[in-house]
Amino acid sequence: MSKKIRKLFFIVTTMFFLFSVFFFPQTNVIKAASGPNLIDLEDTTTLSGNNWYYTPAEKRFTIEDGADLQVIGTANDGTHIVVVAGATADIQLNNVNLDGYDFSAIEVQARAMLTLNLLGTNTLIGGDATAGIMVPENSVLVIEGTGSLTVTGGSSTREHYGAGIGGGGAGINADCGTIIINSGTVTAYGGQSSAGIGGGADGSGGYITINGGSVTATGGLGSSSGIGGMGGGAGIGGGANNRSGDIKILGTADVVAYGGDSNGDYGAGAGIGTGGTMLNHINSVDSIVIETSGFVNAVGGLAGLGATPGFEGADIGFGGNQTFCGEGFLVYGWIAPGEVTGHPQDETVNETEDAYFSIGMTYTTSTAVRPFAYQWQVSEDGGTTWTNLTNAAGSVSGATTGSLTLRNVSYSMYGNLYRCVLTGLASASLDQYTYYSHPAILNVEPANRITTIVGVGGSITPSGVVVVLDNEDQSFTITADIGYVISDVLIDSVSIGPVSDYTFFNVTDDHTIEVIFALDTAPITGDATFAGLAIVVMLTSISTLYIFNKKEKK
Repeated sequence: MSKKIRKLFFIVTTMFFLFSVFFFPQTNVIKAASGPNLIDLEDTTTLSGNNWYYTPAEKRFTIEDGADLQVIGTANDGTHIVVVAGATADIQLNNVNLDGYDFSAIEVQARAMLTLNLLGTNTLIGGDATAGIMVPENSVLVIEGTGSLTVTGGSSTREHYGAGIGGGGAGINADCGTIIINSGTVTAYGGQSSAGIGGGADGSGGYITINGGSVTATGGLGSSSGIGGMGGGAGIGGGANNRSGDIKILGTADVVAYGGDSNGDYGAGAGIGTGGTMLNHINSVDSIVIETSGFVNAVGGLAGLGATPGFEGADIGFGGNQTFCGEGFLVYGWIAPGEVTGHPQDETVNETEDAYFSIGMTYTTSTAVRPFAYQWQVSEDGGTTWTNLTNAAGSVSGATTGSLTLRNVSYSMYGNLYRCVLTGLASASLDQYTYYSHPAILNVEPANRITTIVGVGGSITPSGVVVVLDNEDQSFTITADIGYVISDVLIDSVSIGPVSDYTFFNVTDDHTIEVIFALDTAPITGDATFAGLAIVVMLTSISTLYIFNKKEKK
């Protein structure tokens, strides 16, 4: 090829490249993984990849430690995914439809940790006596991403045991492990007597933390709660006949939880809390903390039918039929029989002004109104310890109402935290709750201070340390005692002479005013009558003394 032809070829190819870049720009797209990091549920010929392998006879994908892969496709024939014991793995679900049939769609074995990243729309179904996603005791599941996930436990009909996400059924890995939901849209349905998220039938709720995203959980029919144990399942919490576990709803999470309805004389499940039980069964709420800026709606399951029906479940707290309230629980951001619509807000005031805090409530009408009490508290150490406030004339009012007023605030109160504590009954079965509002901070803008310094021989009004707000005026009056005079007045250590009054205008800083008094050394002055009387008194005294002395000499 001649030199001219090579040069021409180079110019043409360069122009074509530039033309394609500027006139046909590439679009950023998310592509599915390929090769060893991809599991295609519809591909039965690829038997292994990076840290995973497929067993055709068992229709099982086994995920080993260190796996980081994407799953796509549809399989409704019993295909299932198992993360082996002790492994740590990351899986992205990308528009997956998976029915485990006789197995959990995904099983996280003991001591394993699985992070699910949601992309697109995903559906998982567990089989008979299995969870949709099995997360047994001592295992961890983390859910995040921008997609959605719908999970059903106990088969597609929900007529068998197994949580939507959590424990299995009827004693088969029934206790839930650790579930953390950070983002995404998650919908979970529990099988019979199992939680939507939490324990399987007769299993405890484990450790459930929802930090963000939108979560809806429904407990299964029987005697478990929406998130919980036996009987009607809890929406979130324990399965029937078992405790709630530790439940936290934090951050920006939006949560809706429905307890499973009662079946016969078994109790219904709580919306968030424990599962329902047999009559007079002893059970406990371990811990429920709700402190989210999002929306929370919890509804207990309905009472059963028949000659001796079980009781309804609490919206938050205990499933039906239970007689022991356990260790109690704390709830932030939601309360039965009402919902908090306005938490106390941070307040900023000038020193000497009044500060106001309040809590807003909307009451439910589905059940009889149950009484509760307000109590405002203050913390002076950043929330470590709290002290009940009491009404005091001139300083505190409304300490046991929905609105708190702090009078004549001082700068020493800067940084104090204030919260409202409500106590009452959370359900018709007399479950006791204690509710703590979000704490609010009191910020105090310091006022200006004018310090008065007064020597012996007089006074200044007002005296001491005088508080003055920004841009206000403050006047002082100086008065000398009898026998003293004003010698000098110093403003911020600078003499202005012996004035009897002084005004600070448009105050924006601290100041001092110092007054110096001196003995009055001026000569005696007065009218002629007073002067003449003084002379007569003096002469009379001298004459008397002279006569007395003269008689003594005789």
